[in-house]
Amino acid sequence: QRTSKYGKNAPLPLLEISDQFETTESEIYSDPYKEVRVKMPLKQRLIFRADCEYITPTTTTRHEINGVFCLTKDFIHIIFNESENRSPKKILLSEIHSIFFRRSYHRPNSMEIFTTNGRCYYIHFKQHNSFAIIKKIASLPLPHAVNVQTVDFYQYFQSHSLTEKWINGELSNFEYIMHLNVMSGRTFNDLTQYPIFPWILSQFGMAQRPSLDSSESFRDLTKPIGALNTERLNGLISKFNKMKRHNKKPYLYDRGMSNVTAVCTYLLRLEPFTSEYVDTILDSKPLKPEEFFNSIPQTFSCVTNNTGDYRELIPEFFFMPEVMMNLNHIDFGDLDNSDNSEQEPGNVELPNWTQSAFEFIYLHRKALESDYVSAHLNEWIDLIWG
Repeated sequence: QRTSKYGKNAPLPLLEISDQFETTESEIYSDPYKEVRVKMPLKQRLIFRADCEYITPTTTTRHEINGVFCLTKDFIHIIFNESENRSPKKILLSEIHSIFFRRSYHRPNSMEIFTTNGRCYYIHFKQHNSFAIIKKIASLPLPHAVNVQTVDFYQYFQSHSLTEKWINGELSNFEYIMHLNVMSGRTFNDLTQYPIFPWILSQFGMAQRPSLDSSESFRDLTKPIGALNTERLNGLISKFNKMKRHNKKPYLYDRGMSNVTAVCTYLLRLEPFTSEYVDTILDSKPLKPEEFFNSIPQTFSCVTNNTGDYRELIPEFFFMPEVMMNLNHIDFGDLDNSDNSEQEPGNVELPNWTQSAFEFIYLHRKALESDYVSAHLNEWIDLIWG
């Protein structure tokens, strides 16, 4: 698994690339690249090449997709190893819309490219600092590029004056949180760094629709999920102090607000996340109803009461009703939804104050954009991003 690649050994320092520019095309056919399968021959001088890993949501917990990254003056070519049985990826520089710096394993070694035709490519360099590679690409003609990140996350975010635009009402709350996620390195391509959104409402178990004019309808955005329940928090603090007394390295929470399992369970009704969850995380074991996301009221109860569950939400809870619907008619076993005869098998149990997944997503998004959340969202942002 990617998460255990380095183990206990410290990784080697990343290489700079100044000495490797202006290489020749023939190098790609020599050792150690003699086994690389080339289906789309390079017709231009190769500016730079390096080993890389192509990251997708399914490579987070499965095998790596290894290949060679090649840069010419007109395009980027990702040529996969013979064992991958994949066609090469060709990215025209003239179609690049954005390039964002990314980190993998907390190292500056990755980047994510978005094109004008809606495609995206997450590339992890095993030995190279990706900042230098991005800067070299930026020195070439990029006629349609809007965003090319050549500085660290904080500097890049500040340079776009997004906070000022949000305060002035030029950006919605959803748009601002998405900008924060993308510009801080979170991505839909890596489940270990998936975008994160807050739980907004607190009244999922009531029959009456929560009033967006009442503060009692909302979760306390000044506290992390793990601190919303005072009784649970006191227990965690007690455990923390006990660990200190026994000279153990103390910690308050044993899990984070987002992880691979949490993302897959939220998205398990959609492929490729169904296969990712069932085949990899559960290791092909029989499906258990209690291991699935099958109820919004129950899930909120778990994250606010159970020890070891501090999940926040993902963006799809505010724009994609399909995550609540079993449109693929997947057999999840005997899910606990028999009390509602009108509910389709495998669908997520919704709050009683909504009649459909579409209505829930609409009301949930409306709550996110409410005056109360707009006035307090900065407090949750400070908890996550500082």
